[in-house]
Amino acid sequence: MAYSVNNGGLNMIESGDLNNDGLTDIAVTCLGIRSGLAILLQNSYGTFDAPVYHYIEQLPSFYDLAIGDVNGDSRNDLVATKSWNKVNVFLQNTQGALEQPNSYALNYPEPVVIEDVNNDGRQDVIVVHGGWLTGLLQERNGKLGKYIGIAVPYQSHYHPQGLAVGDINGDGRNDAIITHYEAGLVMLYNIY
Repeated sequence: MAYSVNNGGLNMIESGDLNNDGLTDIAVTCLGIRSGLAILLQNSYGTFDAPVYHYIEQLPSFYDLAIGDVNGDSRNDLVATKSWNKVNVFLQNTQGALEQPNSYALNYPEPVVIEDVNNDGRQDVIVVHGGWLTGLLQERNGKLGKYIGIAVPYQSHYHPQGLAVGDINGDGRNDAIITHYEAGLVMLYNIY
């Protein structure tokens, strides 16, 4: 099946339950003069409803997407990076809709992943940008608070799929792996 999405084409895509109905939905970034997201909700027939659009401001468009529970309420939220200056967090409310985003200033955020990186059982937002890996840590109150930053080899842009987080050395802690066009694979072992 084919689904049409407006606004000049597509960039990045993620899937996850974005309305708390137990079904997998699709989020897509839209290219155009405004930052756009298209959300296609899966229905009970196993197909997808017409896209619901979220436009928030002028250029640049969103760069990358991640889906996960970043406020500890057991509902998936959507995180979208804007490659100039923001990490946008769209929280899912109790009605199963995405709210207007909370924005966090960060220079040139590009790839984003949602994982627990400090072993507290809460999912954090991890971003690579301009020679840094930055984590926005989820606090006990469900808010994203403390920033942690680790220097990584600089490159002007990181590929959207150029960041992965997982336990790569078997010690029970999530580590980060970054692809780098000169250094190859950059592995950051978690010491939390």
